[in-house]
Amino acid sequence: MKHSEPAHPEVSKMPVETHIDPQTKLIHYKATGEIDVVDMIAAFEGVFGHPDFEPGMNALCDAKYATFKEMALHDVQDLAALVAKRGKDRGKGYRVALLVRGNTEFGISSLFEMTTVSLPFEVQVFRNTKEAKTWLGLTKK
Repeated sequence: MKHSEPAHPEVSKMPVETHIDPQTKLIHYKATGEIDVVDMIAAFEGVFGHPDFEPGMNALCDAKYATFKEMALHDVQDLAALVAKRGKDRGKGYRVALLVRGNTEFGISSLFEMTTVSLPFEVQVFRNTKEAKTWLGLTKK
């Protein structure tokens, strides 16, 4: 008798991929699959050792094909506190576009946007890639 694969194999967890474009001065995070606050923190912290990183770079966080796993308000607050703590290293006056698809991800991202309103950078949540890139100054309106 042939052994068959399970009908619903467990989806493997993929980390958040990070690319820094020194020409456009953009940090591009791309998340797929299930991610949690630990993945987000690791991606955020990972840019500081990158040779192309410069303080004040804009960021596009593309999580259109990701789902946020087990995230609560305290996770959003912890992430915002870390960003505030690393403010001197990260710089100021930059923009972070959070690109999401699902309602849960939009809600959690909006909480992050509200939690960081007093910090020296701007965060905005988008569902449309072109709108996010336009807001970051990467494409024309």
